[in-house]
Amino acid sequence: PVNAGWSATDEGFHRLRDELWWRTREWFETLAVDIPDHEELIKELTVPKFKYSPQGKIAVEQKSEFKKRLNGHSPDHADALILTFFSAFDLTEDHQLDAYADDDDYENNGVTWMGV
Repeated sequence: PVNAGWSATDEGFHRLRDELWWRTREWFETLAVDIPDHEELIKELTVPKFKYSPQGKIAVEQKSEFKKRLNGHSPDHADALILTFFSAFDLTEDHQLDAYADDDDYENNGVTWMGV
């Protein structure tokens, strides 16, 4: 469980959602990317715009704004992809996940289910 509305782990972003979108963008910039030829996913990834908040932090536009350009379609595929850029190591005391409390693998070696 990840709450994209949490504060970002990097002070340069407005909230976690913005940071995850940006991490995804940076991944694409590496050109070491291999995603499925999935028309909806590709469309969803190319729609969002960003701006700087009054505090100078990167903020991806509200989902409601880019849903308009997707004809009301929710960017579920893109949301799923950006969430893969979240790691349990990003958690601060404010973002602790109870789901890991009884996870022996997490407690023993500190890795997520993806091994990140």
